[in-house]
Amino acid sequence: APSLEGLTRSLGIAKGLAPDPVHFESTLTASANTISMDETRIELAGGKGYGKLKLEVGGESRIEARLDMDRLDLDRLTPKEDAASAAHAAPSQSAAATKKETASDGPSQSANATPAKPVQLPNNLSGLVDLRVGQVIWNGQSIEQVRLDAALNAGELTVSQASVQLPGGGEAAFFGFVNNVPQGMKFEGSLEAQTPKLRSTLAWLGNEPKAIADNRLRNFRLKASVQGTSQDVRLTNLDMVVDDSRLLGAAILKPGPRPALGLALDLNRLDLDSYLPVKQVASQAQTDTGGETASSTPVPAKTASTTKPQVAPFAGMAKFDANLRLTANNVVWRKTPLNRILIDGSLLKGDLQFKEAGIGDIAGSSLNLKGGIDGLDKGIPSFKKFGVDLQSRQPAA
Repeated sequence: APSLEGLTRSLGIAKGLAPDPVHFESTLTASANTISMDETRIELAGGKGYGKLKLEVGGESRIEARLDMDRLDLDRLTPKEDAASAAHAAPSQSAAATKKETASDGPSQSANATPAKPVQLPNNLSGLVDLRVGQVIWNGQSIEQVRLDAALNAGELTVSQASVQLPGGGEAAFFGFVNNVPQGMKFEGSLEAQTPKLRSTLAWLGNEPKAIADNRLRNFRLKASVQGTSQDVRLTNLDMVVDDSRLLGAAILKPGPRPALGLALDLNRLDLDSYLPVKQVASQAQTDTGGETASSTPVPAKTASTTKPQVAPFAGMAKFDANLRLTANNVVWRKTPLNRILIDGSLLKGDLQFKEAGIGDIAGSSLNLKGGIDGLDKGIPSFKKFGVDLQSRQPAA
């Protein structure tokens, strides 16, 4: 049987796909305005599937697609380049990037240019999609029971169900609507996700937090209402639980060349000490009791030749703007309880401003901050009308 790898290679579409055979058969029926593919059978990427496809063409067209597969290995469908090809492609990519940067320094497009027409759902097309996959292999691990049930009618897309079972026994689901608006499309829906093994899910996503204590990042639950257009994405009624901590609030993201982020969050509790690795906790305890933590072996000083160029640690903060209001209670840091925490501020072009920030109760004292910090993007922060007010309700005798 022919392989997908051979077909895509001969067409010059992709290289490096797994040489798995592809098998497709169906019963085709056609008339003046209708095409039907019934009893369709497909073998692809280690899986077998059955389904049907129907297309009606006319003043108002309609398409129906149904597919039920037992397994689909996306890793086999991901092109893999060998080292030589990657090394050969690197210079050309670099040159392309340089050319793009040079072009971007030139004059901008004319202000009189016709703006692109927003993408919208067609009003003269209806249809439905019913997709079920028992197991999907991605990133070396499997997700189970992938389900998508959606219908299009008169310019409105209804997602009745989009769900998946995640590695570690978790699951995620989304349902909602997509409608046409003057600026393009707008979606509204609800998002839910939960897992008893958050660490396993993060590892599957390629972001395992190895520096965090092994008994943390277990229970996770998320619920939120989602609204979005091409201009912004909003999360409201946000309710997230990680281990013993619960976070409530809302968020908004405005994408673009300079993204903007808005957050309003309330945290009920957080034991930061419990997230420290075991070795660091032991070292901290030894320090608290006056024990020796430093090695007696002298550490040779780095020579000038091994010193790496200094990088501004906060340079990334100049690439986006943000507004933040965070409140928190029952926070523990180095065995010290912190309560009535408030951070109300903004970040604009690398300048951080605090409208109000502080800790109402820190071991019997209170701390308040006001003012701003400039130059975070340059690596040389400077305080601007910055004030610190530290008061103790239990002064030493």
